[in-house]
Amino acid sequence: MEKISKLVLGGKLLLLVLFVSGCGFSQQEEAWNVSYSDFVKDLADSQRLADLTVPGSHILTSYDPTGGNEDYSHFQGEAEPGWCLVADLKGPGFVSRFWTTGGKRQDRKVRFFFDGERKPRIDATIAELQKGGLPFIIPLSADEQACWYSYVPVTYAKSLKILMSWEGKGKLYYQVNYSSFPSNNVVESFPKSFSQDDNEAIMTLAAFYKDYSGREITQEESLHEATITVQPGKTVEAIELEGSGVISDVEFKVLPPSDMSPIEAEQVLRGLFVHAEWDSSGVESISLPLASFGGEIWRCPSFQSMYYGKSNGTYSCRFPMPYSRSAVFRIENRSDKAAQINIRAVSRPMNPQEKNMGYFHSVWNRTLPSDTGKPHAVLRTKGRGKYIGCVLGAMSKDNSWWLLEADEIIRTDEEAIVGWRGTGLEDYFTGGWYYKNNLLRPLHGLIFKVPYQTVQYRIHQNDAPSFDSSIEVYFERGPDNASHGLMESVAFYYLETPSVVQFPDDLKTTELSSDPLEQAVIMQTLCNYERFGDYKGASRYIDFYLDKDPTVGFASVLRLRQIAYIERTEGIQKAAPEYRSFTGSNTNAAALNYAKLIMWYHSSPKHAILSVNCSNPTQVFMDGKAIGSVSHPQIFGLFPIVLSKGDHELMLETAPRRYPEWVHACLRTHEGMVMTDQNCEFMWGAMSEGTPKGYRGSSWRRTADIIHEGPPAAPHIWMTPHPMVDMQALAKAVWVNTTPPKEGSGVLFRKRFVFSGRAD
Repeated sequence: MEKISKLVLGGKLLLLVLFVSGCGFSQQEEAWNVSYSDFVKDLADSQRLADLTVPGSHILTSYDPTGGNEDYSHFQGEAEPGWCLVADLKGPGFVSRFWTTGGKRQDRKVRFFFDGERKPRIDATIAELQKGGLPFIIPLSADEQACWYSYVPVTYAKSLKILMSWEGKGKLYYQVNYSSFPSNNVVESFPKSFSQDDNEAIMTLAAFYKDYSGREITQEESLHEATITVQPGKTVEAIELEGSGVISDVEFKVLPPSDMSPIEAEQVLRGLFVHAEWDSSGVESISLPLASFGGEIWRCPSFQSMYYGKSNGTYSCRFPMPYSRSAVFRIENRSDKAAQINIRAVSRPMNPQEKNMGYFHSVWNRTLPSDTGKPHAVLRTKGRGKYIGCVLGAMSKDNSWWLLEADEIIRTDEEAIVGWRGTGLEDYFTGGWYYKNNLLRPLHGLIFKVPYQTVQYRIHQNDAPSFDSSIEVYFERGPDNASHGLMESVAFYYLETPSVVQFPDDLKTTELSSDPLEQAVIMQTLCNYERFGDYKGASRYIDFYLDKDPTVGFASVLRLRQIAYIERTEGIQKAAPEYRSFTGSNTNAAALNYAKLIMWYHSSPKHAILSVNCSNPTQVFMDGKAIGSVSHPQIFGLFPIVLSKGDHELMLETAPRRYPEWVHACLRTHEGMVMTDQNCEFMWGAMSEGTPKGYRGSSWRRTADIIHEGPPAAPHIWMTPHPMVDMQALAKAVWVNTTPPKEGSGVLFRKRFVFSGRAD
């Protein structure tokens, strides 16, 4: 038996002839030689995900070799004083992902030594790499979510050593993903200086990561559409394709009856399952909830990753899905109500060089708080293939982030010693320190975060672990698997032959996940939606929430916020009659005061609204004049401001007392938002004790430390509900991570801005 596969790298054809003999493989390769720029350009190809001949990824991490939770400062060997060795790789190969956190991350130095050279080609701090332009640019590289990461391809022809500065104390976490090539192949090492071709290749890869939605159908592609009704307990065939091809996009939109309540609509959605069968194999290689096929776990805002997402109730999956003879998608309805679904699929003919592509698989699993003591299984399967990522929801029932102290464990081919050991759940998803606020990137993201619940995803675009006979992917349930929590996941992977999914599907998916803190985190939940611009989704969440608890004391404030969402999406002309009607019919004092403030804001282009939130009591100044104070982190202080044309200075005075020390402010004007962010300045002093020395001089320094989580921030989780859309969600909390000059010193934050008055 003979199998021939081809891999094109930079225009160089690599011919692999694999002879199968008994249970083993013998392999002959034709050598190839590829430049750095050509190698990088070849990475910008979505079909690589399905190609089973692409070399698999391995990982080096700082995990605790004793099996404990101290997953930091464990290195790969000795290095010179003041430096630690985090990778010692033999070539040819390439590093596909580099991640690190801990200590003074921005000041941490890294050195890359190539091919036995004594002088490092890369020798810089994290801050220098991040600000140095090409190739370390977003979305290939960033310092965010309390960590630094890089997907910039780092190739090496013979060897690569990576060193990081380390003082012998503190916590240094790292992960290095790498792939190795056969020894007789040649790849150009990461260039000492980048040529125009190298820069263009990096820009091509960055553009490939960014341009993943809204694509027009090409001439070679075919569109297949259908609208079906699925009765309770029934399964209906939705799409059937004959011949060979590759499905590049599948979309599902549920069309619920207008008389269905928000809770009923959610239960119907949770009861809809997607199944897919390839090549009349008789097994379903996709079997999971419809919403989860688009990356949704529980309720979450509209979002788009590189290969899946949801938008206005439409769930899409864009992984390459090849088939040789046929493809069939079916919809199963496990709810007790009929559902109407619109299905849209895009396919194209399979190219001859794509015969190495595996069959796409996806499987769902959920484990419960009662499963404490056991890890959560994301994937267990047999055969030859590659694991390309997952979406994971984690909800603690212990009111603690301890559930996220969960390493991923990936065991391939029944290896005796696990080859892939992570350093923490958020680390695997390219975050750190229990994350900050929700954030989307092409290959990873935090879709949702409130205490104590997260939904996150990761795609192994160029760092996928491959396997020849089996794979197991697990997440610990916190240290020693002792946390009580709900975990729900969707795994995406490719196999050489169609295979049935391995998890039982008898769990009741129509039962909505119960979050005991849902009322306490209502404002943080709405901020999740607003950060992604999903104002309609936020309004629908309010309907869903009030359908469960219509008599909650702040219901009127939430209804007012829904009018504010109309203003945000359709303008004040559309919302103004709604505001007037609200003030004429509502009796809730807090809601009426909020409504009057909003209407006052719209009565003049000079009017502005200032919001202030803080961890410690804070005095608020505008242009040197005191206008009020805020004293509690759970209160969203609001102040009406009248602006004149010209320069202005917003100032906040606080006295650092305890960790965390932060202030958060947003001034909504008719010319845009003025917010606390990385461009704020600070100095030590107190306006209330007289003008501090240096107030008009050079004593101001840029605020380098930003809390991207909250407000509120731990230990507080409740925020008094209010209708001020975006003002809590978009501003950043700032703080000072330096020692005060003397005990009891106050600190001033300022943000200067210009009000043009053009709208007057």
